Amino acid sequence: YAKGLNLASWLFFYLEELPESRRMAAEALQMGQKLQDPHLIGDSYFCIAIEAFHRGEYDIVQSCARQALENYQKINDLPNIVQTLNILGRHDYFTGDFQSSYSKLSSALDLAKKIKDIRSIYAILRSLGELAFMDPQLGPSQARIFFLEGLQHSQPFNDKVYLSLVKACLGEISRLEGQFAQAAAIFEEGLASTAEQERRDIRVVTQTN
Repeated sequence: YAKGLNLASWLFFYLEELPESRRMAAEALQMGQKLQDPHLIGDSYFCIAIEAFHRGEYDIVQSCARQALENYQKINDLPNIVQTLNILGRHDYFTGDFQSSYSKLSSALDLAKKIKDIRSIYAILRSLGELAFMDPQLGPSQARIFFLEGLQHSQPFNDKVYLSLVKACLGEISRLEGQFAQAAAIFEEGLASTAEQERRDIRVVTQTN
């Protein structure tokens, strides 16, 4: 039942029913604590952290993600450790602690590569690219390296949403470097991916109806 509550929390999150998402995860957390089940506890804290991140409640994000990480580490749940390090790294990025963000995201990337979690690899590389773009100590050139590596890993999945987001970032880097023709071409590639994704969504809705 507690596992079902955590799944329901994710469902309500994706439906943008945030109060219900938090309520479900909180109820699952209580059960996990009674059962002393680190996996359930970790999943509940992680759900709450993601929902809080969406709200911009960064103190809650940090507290709950740390609790999730602690419980996942107890059972050596490597895939979820990767995900939690990623959200902690993004938290630090959004709160301006670039050094801590880089450390956590790099650790997440190394672990994702170790367990060959390709989707996490390219997602984390995007996070590192965004961080590098904003961090003067890394800069746009390093950001481009991260983004391009992420694109290479994402190719087998044909992830159009990822492609459009990363292409937008790469286009902006070229624009800032004064490579306007190159930037325009990259932006157009990103827009084409977005349009293709929208057409696919329309087809799915039409077939469902």
